[in-house]
Amino acid sequence: MFGWHKEDLDLYSINYLHTGKSKFWYGIDLRDNQKFEMFMRSMFPDNYKLCSEFIRHKTTLVHPNVLLGAGIRLVKSEHKKNEFMISRAAAYHSGFNFGFNLAEAVNFGLKDWLDIGNSVDSCKCVNYSVSIDMRQFYKRVGLDPTKYLSSD
Repeated sequence: MFGWHKEDLDLYSINYLHTGKSKFWYGIDLRDNQKFEMFMRSMFPDNYKLCSEFIRHKTTLVHPNVLLGAGIRLVKSEHKKNEFMISRAAAYHSGFNFGFNLAEAVNFGLKDWLDIGNSVDSCKCVNYSVSIDMRQFYKRVGLDPTKYLSSD
């Protein structure tokens, strides 16, 4: 099982299932991200007090029916051998494996991610959280940081 989370820095993700049993994925409708976050904070207030980004820890499980009961829209999909699964930028997801399998995943950014990359919060309670100096990133890819950042 993999707990509810979204990718580091709210990047996109692509997951390829090479062999083995299928994976089952649940995803929060992007329109309900804020509703989901508020629900999780209300259900796990102690976790939220310890880390405002506790959902990124990938340790929190909530049954999809509970979320549906709270009015949070979901999508679901079975991921089979030789298929790709793509998670949208900033998309919360969770799921489980039907058994042993071999899969690989990578995070990536598309042009639309440039508009949100600088506003993403990362977990501050562990020293290995992924972060990017967005000012340097924009400069290194030849973009004007002032277009994306509030002040230069």
